Amino acid sequence: MKRTCVMVGIVSLLIVFHSLSSAFAEDAVYYDGSSQMYRAFVLNTAELFLKETGIRVYGEEHTSGEAVPALISGKCNVGGVARKMNDQERAMGKDLEEVLICKDHMAVVAYGMELDNGLTMGQLQNIFSGVITDWKEVGGKPGPIRVVIPSSATACHKNFKKNVMGQLEFTPATVAVEKAGDVLSAVQTPGSITFISYMAVPEKPQYHILKIDGILPGFLDYTIAQDMYLVIRKDAPDFVKNYVIFFIKGKGRAYLNEMRLISPYLNSSM
Repeated sequence: MKRTCVMVGIVSLLIVFHSLSSAFAEDAVYYDGSSQMYRAFVLNTAELFLKETGIRVYGEEHTSGEAVPALISGKCNVGGVARKMNDQERAMGKDLEEVLICKDHMAVVAYGMELDNGLTMGQLQNIFSGVITDWKEVGGKPGPIRVVIPSSATACHKNFKKNVMGQLEFTPATVAVEKAGDVLSAVQTPGSITFISYMAVPEKPQYHILKIDGILPGFLDYTIAQDMYLVIRKDAPDFVKNYVIFFIKGKGRAYLNEMRLISPYLNSSM
């Protein structure tokens, strides 16, 4: 299944992603939080939002756990959280509103290793718990499996643990990275395997998205999924609210549909 991505040029006079140290220097959307969400749709829709509204989007990718503190401290006006806010985050501000934007499938990605039949859920659990350590054990070419896992502080880690690992612990023989988005750089050694937002995976031949129990992400029966929320203040200016609405019923919604992200049960009155 081929995915069509809207790419933002590396050099652009209109869209410049930069440090948020100059946040609120202009009426613009300043995003901070989940690197998965940043790579899945914040980056690739920035130019589209600018053309539709005249409002620029600046962004910085960290972890879901850093989104709400950045919003409360004024470093951003839109936070990205690839899970529901927890009690500690809710206690930071009663004026916060989280809006479910989409349900995203988590892709299991092997670098430079093709498996025609993919993996079963049991094999996936055994790889990430360290029981299976060589690709030949799952029908691949002989060679060690190099497991890359995002930090336990990330929503990506927590969501995969919940949906796949259950009571099993991750193997300690891993390459750990701080941000979920960093797994795509760390995985670039043949024989590596990792997981991340389906829409954050570049369409490059060396990144092999594996079937799990015979199903690829993007199809409704795929079971490894995570919810993605944008968090704003309830008294946010209209252009910030419009950024959220853009993904609910505007051209941003059309982009998410094109990318096969699953429409959510909306929990906002906006």
